[in-house]
Amino acid sequence: MDKIEAEKIVNEYGGVLASEAKAARRKSLLPCSKGKIKFAFYAYVKSLIDHFGSIEPNLKNALVQGYAAIDSFIDDKEAKEMNTLGKKLQNNELDNKVPEDKKMINKYFAFVNATTFNTKARSEIEEFIIECMEK
Repeated sequence: MDKIEAEKIVNEYGGVLASEAKAARRKSLLPCSKGKIKFAFYAYVKSLIDHFGSIEPNLKNALVQGYAAIDSFIDDKEAKEMNTLGKKLQNNELDNKVPEDKKMINKYFAFVNATTFNTKARSEIEEFIIECMEK
């Protein structure tokens, strides 16, 4: 993948990410597969560092956050279910004392924690940025 294609994919993905500001995002909105988007991030980061020698901190943060958010794009039906759970939580429609409600609450927060605080993905891209800048 060349730098122009990588930049295009990262920018298209960024537009989708900005337009779908929910805990769970619909995978059908992605411009291509998650794998290709991840690959585009690596190619884009490498091309920026090769050209400029480093990445400006604000851009680095945006790239890390964007990369980490990829896992929040899930099957459309599941995304709708997660976002419905989120709305029910906001509206106090679920009771933690009711076993079925508690199960749904736990499912929602497990998803949010796994995708919002995606430390594995953050570490992956941050390590790659550091490695590219050291060479």
